[in-house]
Amino acid sequence: MPHPFPLILNPYDLDARGLVADVALLIGNPAITLLPAPLQGHDRASVNAAAASAPEFLRLIERWSWLQDLWRSGVLRPEFADQTPIDYVRDAEADVRADPRFEGLARIMRRGVFDTTHDYLRAICRDLSVGGAEPAVSVPVSVGLARMAQALDVPLVQEHARRASGSVVRQLETRSLRNRFSVSIPLPRDICPEEIVAFRLRAESQIAALMELIGSSEAPPDRDTIIVGGSARSRYH
Repeated sequence: MPHPFPLILNPYDLDARGLVADVALLIGNPAITLLPAPLQGHDRASVNAAAASAPEFLRLIERWSWLQDLWRSGVLRPEFADQTPIDYVRDAEADVRADPRFEGLARIMRRGVFDTTHDYLRAICRDLSVGGAEPAVSVPVSVGLARMAQALDVPLVQEHARRASGSVVRQLETRSLRNRFSVSIPLPRDICPEEIVAFRLRAESQIAALMELIGSSEAPPDRDTIIVGGSARSRYH
């Protein structure tokens, strides 16, 4: 049975289908992310109603259809240890607004994004499609996931600062981290879910060794972050 090695993956990275998502899906057991869904629950009736009222949500479902097998197999999960990312995200949004240090940021963050299922799904699905241009959505998501990672003592997967595009905050975050070790994983371009599952089966012992290395290395308890870099041409991490 594979050794548990939970990782937290930002849904913006998952939607981009890039290096960060590849690494999290290949070695995470499981990879945990924020799954946009009705705030009242994931039951079929709520999902159908949300899809009917928010076309952006329906388009996201279609765009993420390639992930179905990964959800079903448990490789990718919307919760962990009875904790759901959306609770951390909503708390982060409230805290940013209440903290005087972030007054300038709060002024440009649109209110009401997380108040109702309709507004939340329209906002996050639209923002995922444009890579995080809306601070009212992307800031609480990033802060909330970082808090969840710290609370559960689970590594957060991020892109290397030299590769990160469009996010000054992420570049500053990654530049502040201390490098503990590096590892290379050769990957094909545009790896599909079937290849991800096959890779995980073939590389089970190597992944277990990697998890043991990460677990035994020295690290400040609140800075466990896996930084992904590499060449887009060769797809090495």
